[in-house]
Amino acid sequence: VGSDEPVCRPTVINMYGGDLGNLKLWWEAWEKFMFDTPLTIQTKDGTRTDPPYKMLQPIKKAKYPDITPEEEAVSLPLQTMCG
Repeated sequence: VGSDEPVCRPTVINMYGGDLGNLKLWWEAWEKFMFDTPLTIQTKDGTRTDPPYKMLQPIKKAKYPDITPEEEAVSLPLQTMCG
């Protein structure tokens, strides 16, 4: 956020530095990250600053032929809640 340092989403499988010691702490950190933390990324057109949920893209069956049409249809909600 405003720097070249990597930003880690709140999860135990990366280098996130905050306290995720219980479900309440994790959920608060995850919700803040996903919906309230603007991230700036480089794009082919310059830079873009948005919270992570606005950067999600649908998972397309054309790229991943093994997913079902139903999975393709719900890919954004699933990424939002399960990411």
